[in-house]
Amino acid sequence: MYKKCKTSESLKRQREFEACLLDMMKSIPYKKISVTDLCAQIGIARKNFYRYFENKDDVLVALIDHTITEYPKYKFPFPNTSNDLFKEIDQYLYFWHTNHLLLDALTNNRLETILMERV
Repeated sequence: MYKKCKTSESLKRQREFEACLLDMMKSIPYKKISVTDLCAQIGIARKNFYRYFENKDDVLVALIDHTITEYPKYKFPFPNTSNDLFKEIDQYLYFWHTNHLLLDALTNNRLETILMERV
């Protein structure tokens, strides 16, 4: 399990690992990415990685969880003036459309089930 951050600096570093993993997954299969690769890409000693995560899978789970937690704060480009179910579904789909890079990375690596488990 990824570690809960107590400072804004540690949260920033954790998010940096998440962004790095997502970026690497655009061109490298998830299975081939290592903790060493992530640390080298960010420019941090491998031992410091373990302040934030136990393993590479924790980075992926944190990325998914942090993306999901952004949904309630997301500002839609169109107003939701009613409680209409269809409007809410449209907004939910639009949110995931704007996060398509994560969806693409998960589907390209056959990791969609992790997203489904976290939702």
